[in-house]
Amino acid sequence: MAGVAAYMGDKFLYLPLSATPMARRRGTTKATRMKPEDTHRFLRFVLTHTGSDEDFHYIDIAKQMSAINRRLYRQGGTYHIANITVHDSNGDAYVKFAGLPTTWTAKAAWQRGFELWKKQRALAQSGGTNVSGKWSDFKVYLNNDHISDVDKPNFKDIENDVITHGEWDYSKMLLDKNGDDSDSFTLHMMGADNGAPSSGSCVSASLMKALQDVLNIPQDDPVAPGNADSSLFTLMASGGGDLEVNMDVVNQMEDDNDSPPYSSTLVAGAGTNCADPWEYREVSIKSSQSPSAMLPGFAVPLGLLCIETKSSTDDNEIGVLIELVPGPYKGVAFDSWA
Repeated sequence: MAGVAAYMGDKFLYLPLSATPMARRRGTTKATRMKPEDTHRFLRFVLTHTGSDEDFHYIDIAKQMSAINRRLYRQGGTYHIANITVHDSNGDAYVKFAGLPTTWTAKAAWQRGFELWKKQRALAQSGGTNVSGKWSDFKVYLNNDHISDVDKPNFKDIENDVITHGEWDYSKMLLDKNGDDSDSFTLHMMGADNGAPSSGSCVSASLMKALQDVLNIPQDDPVAPGNADSSLFTLMASGGGDLEVNMDVVNQMEDDNDSPPYSSTLVAGAGTNCADPWEYREVSIKSSQSPSAMLPGFAVPLGLLCIETKSSTDDNEIGVLIELVPGPYKGVAFDSWA
């Protein structure tokens, strides 16, 4: 059957002639052509490893995509990496890629912080004046080290020229300090608070720690009541067999698995409970043998990426090329959390 091939997003579709637009008639509107978005999905960085042991580098994918594509990419969701190429011709290196846990608790913590941020801004503008910036967005840090670490590499071209960035302010919350002043602080996802929000001395507050503080603690739920081993039904269930074994089985059932298989009081990734970035991929590079390697892709919650490098060569430069998965959100795959 005759037909034509049409490009829809990132897919080619074959349409029969009966489904294709007919020639434009007099007085009708010309059919709109669907075109893929012009989006640069390849992010190149040069990581400078400082020291003779481990070094950490923090990348905000939304920030980098906004700068190179000249439009706002929101942070609040999951970005998807198709693959990563790592190159090192200067010295041997061990490279780890890490970030937020891909857990429901991480998403729930962000959503609660986002709602409070929106509520505080709405109350401030309740008089009817809209002073929110055109490119306003809820932005958080990965952890407290992300705030203080100066190693935040930016996109570079093939000749190592750095992209020029515009304004990218991370969101702040404000709390009443003493009636005449307010305490302003940023937000990060993992780890402990930097300062105490309740004392007016907070520098940055952990959203996952805040979630941990308000989560309900699951109660133990035994599968059998405590006196089940002496119940008439238990005693008669042996049918004349080994009564002692039957009672021991019931006692064991009373004790086993009546508590959750996770900490009932601690959230993974908050406070000190596995609170450093969680690893997604790793690779070891031998510059004299195989100076480059390609890694498979993975999801990056909030687009916040922590790269740890280990090398015995100080000032070793390690090239990293990230390809994002194409998709409908301004040319890339993105699952919104909002």
